[in-house]
Amino acid sequence: MKVEAGIKVMFLQTENVLDSWLYDFNNQVYRIDTIRTSAFYYDENSYAGYSTISYAGEKIGIMIGLRYEYFVNHFHLSNQPSYSNTFPAFFPTIHTSYKFNENNELTLNYTRRVNRPRSMMINPFPDYTDPKNLRIGNPHLRPEYINSFEMGYNYRVGKWNFQPTLFYRYTDNMFSRLVTVDTIRQVTVISFENSRKSSSWGSELSITYQPLRFWFINAGLSVYQMELNSSNLNNAVKQKLGYNGKIMSNTMLPGGFAIQLSAFYRSPFITPQGESDPFYAINMGIRKDFLKGKLTGTLAFNDVFRTMHFGMKMSSDQQIGQMYRQFDSQAIAVGLTYKFGQNNSNRKQSQKNKNNNESMDEMNTEMMY
Repeated sequence: MKVEAGIKVMFLQTENVLDSWLYDFNNQVYRIDTIRTSAFYYDENSYAGYSTISYAGEKIGIMIGLRYEYFVNHFHLSNQPSYSNTFPAFFPTIHTSYKFNENNELTLNYTRRVNRPRSMMINPFPDYTDPKNLRIGNPHLRPEYINSFEMGYNYRVGKWNFQPTLFYRYTDNMFSRLVTVDTIRQVTVISFENSRKSSSWGSELSITYQPLRFWFINAGLSVYQMELNSSNLNNAVKQKLGYNGKIMSNTMLPGGFAIQLSAFYRSPFITPQGESDPFYAINMGIRKDFLKGKLTGTLAFNDVFRTMHFGMKMSSDQQIGQMYRQFDSQAIAVGLTYKFGQNNSNRKQSQKNKNNNESMDEMNTEMMY
């Protein structure tokens, strides 16, 4: 039996100041553009406490955790009213497992987590980057809460590892991108609202294969039914079949080098006003270990063929249209990591799973904006 407890406190302060100038041809001087000049101030405080209790027996494993978080944010534009929001919430976690033998294991899990809006999603000052398509944040946007139920099975045979999983996930207050037309200014306005809820249920299969001692391959495929309820936004309940796929290859080379190649594909997803295009990308990276593995250098090449983009077909009472946005996702990144002390493998894997979920949420949010 193992018991853990802890607290976490975070404070964040940001300023987003934009000065816009217009050239006065009559007087041949630059003058401040008061309409497009703004200063956005954003503060957030997070106070959290957690406790977990776990048991690892010969066949049965269980971990139960509870985290309470009190989150407060405060923000305002210069010379405009300020906004303050408080979001207290509990986040339970349950992980259970039953090991039939060394090669067969059954797992049952439940987690609840939160995805908070970024400052750009709540900043009410328009983004004039594209004068005909204004992006405006919603200061009343609430966090979305994701609940996930999973039942999985882990089967090992020879050089293969199979992990089929059944899942059900639902999200309260899901972020939804809405497009409206300002008929007075003759511009399109893009903003965010909270849909009532969304859900998905389906299955996924993860396969790991080690054809050679120095070569690992991991592939995954998921198929699921999506349902979006945005009736609070005067939109009907919508459903769609979705599927995602990914594959990754890790090759260990002499001299502490490693090469990783990965690719993923995501099918279209539904929104209150339409449906997105599918998107996919291929990434590659090189890793080199130094100092007996304590120092690691990485070189990553993201979106090798620059295929990442966001496209959408949409319709509303005001318009029918299609949009396309290309991301600056093609990049080269260099990193150095130094390890101090021992690593906790269980905590590391748990954090990896959490980061994978959060990364997908962040990518969804970034693509919608």
